[in-house]
Amino acid sequence: MAQDTPGYAFIVALIVVLLIVWVFWVIGQCLAVLLHETGHWVAARIMGKKNCGIVVGGLKHDVSAISSLRMIHFGTWPWNKGFTHYTPPPRTMSEVLWIAGSGPMVSGLLSVSGVILAWLHVLPITAWIVVAPLWLANVRVFAVSLWPGPLVADKHATDAPHPESDVHYILQQIQQFRSRKRPENS
Repeated sequence: MAQDTPGYAFIVALIVVLLIVWVFWVIGQCLAVLLHETGHWVAARIMGKKNCGIVVGGLKHDVSAISSLRMIHFGTWPWNKGFTHYTPPPRTMSEVLWIAGSGPMVSGLLSVSGVILAWLHVLPITAWIVVAPLWLANVRVFAVSLWPGPLVADKHATDAPHPESDVHYILQQIQQFRSRKRPENS
């Protein structure tokens, strides 16, 4: 029995480490979405948009919360989704590219920063128990934002519009801007 004690201690320690990693993964999802949406928010503010706000959480729209003056609103679970709202909508293709592209740019820079940290070995291995889930959450947000098609609908939000990636939104806007210009050139 005394010989099995180190085995149990190892298993308990492994379970504790995995639980800590899972907690930081969930926190990382929320932070990664918040940072990504902050990129959109900053670009929208620079472009002169009004009533800018960030919603982190399920894509179920809560009109009273969104129309409030709060800059950040935490929606329903899951917190690995989010969006930035502002008025008026983009009027030019450059506004679309700057606002929609700024979120992936922030997520991409944070993802590359994690790779550089790992490559330079500047963090002790125990710090990666915290940093790795946060970094991976950010890589997930970056990858989802670059997906060229529509995303899977949120099963928790029955009245929400279909979620879309940033690249999918940009492609739709390019198509709309092109279709508006065709009748004028005909």
